[in-house]
Amino acid sequence: MDAATVRAAGRLDSVTAPQLRLVLDAALQHARLVAINLREVSFVDSTGRRLLVDATRRAHKRGSRLVVMDASAEVERSFALAETRALLDVLPGALGSTPNVAREPIDGVDPLRNPVNARIVTARVMDTDARALWTHGADGTIRRAWAPDAFDGTLMPPGARVEIYLDQHGAVNGWWHTSSRLAINQRHLAAVDGGPEFATGALVCQGSCELLWQAPAAAQVLGHDERCLTCAGPLALA
Repeated sequence: MDAATVRAAGRLDSVTAPQLRLVLDAALQHARLVAINLREVSFVDSTGRRLLVDATRRAHKRGSRLVVMDASAEVERSFALAETRALLDVLPGALGSTPNVAREPIDGVDPLRNPVNARIVTARVMDTDARALWTHGADGTIRRAWAPDAFDGTLMPPGARVEIYLDQHGAVNGWWHTSSRLAINQRHLAAVDGGPEFATGALVCQGSCELLWQAPAAAQVLGHDERCLTCAGPLALA
């Protein structure tokens, strides 16, 4: 398993910290990336803060990572006052209470017109290895999406908001950073022989959005007569 999410609620103190430690240890044994969602945590005392710091250190020693996300302003202040925040991997730019639902069409561009898209979610880029794009949605879901080998963290900084297109099984079809127009189509990625680094290409949309899609399986996408993930326009090799 690549990633896992742990949700905490209520008070994180000397009473509840031991139970949370057991859960975090179990998650870190099976996942390389663990995110702990503190959205429903109302209070964290010194025991709770020490637990998070210790778990972060244990994760680093194992070659894994523990990310703290969606902490309330009050909990964030407690981290800052206790000089704990610098010792934690706190995800910047959390979505807070933003719903994890499909957005309304913009300028006539509606990705749900494409039958391969069952859902659109808004997510934030996590502060992790740039060779893979890790995101989290408002519901705490972590997703790993493909990114080109030449992926530059300056183009997609932690906290950047992206749209992710999902099929009916919840798999990622692709994603779009609407601010920079960096767009990725990863349909048929699993069918690429030799890995995506040997089969990357670009697809240009002939429709209304005119996006240039980076694709690890461009030939396979065209071979299935698929259309642009955003506006459902026809695609051509760039």
